[in-house]
Amino acid sequence: MKPHYFISAKVAAAMDTEVSHTRSKGLEKQKLKEFILQHLREFGPTPRVKLEELLFEMLPADLTEKKKRNKVINLLTVMRTKDNSIMVVGKGSISRWICTDESFKKPLK
Repeated sequence: MKPHYFISAKVAAAMDTEVSHTRSKGLEKQKLKEFILQHLREFGPTPRVKLEELLFEMLPADLTEKKKRNKVINLLTVMRTKDNSIMVVGKGSISRWICTDESFKKPLK
């Protein structure tokens, strides 16, 4: 397994590789959570596959599809268990993610 090393933003700017640098790092966790909440508020109950489709392009480019999927699953779990901002309704292929009442009280930043 190769280690994940990132050059600093300053070095990326000097090398004229800012775009690939940002793409390699992906978005911060909080931004990803905001995208999920925005999507669920706008479109309602959503299967995990659609949330993966929403987020995959925002995750670090060097992650495999399996690692991206795990990252989405972990993020949804944190939002469900710790943040209490979303919940899953149903099981298996018919399950859907929805916003909780608490998430509607918290404004998106």
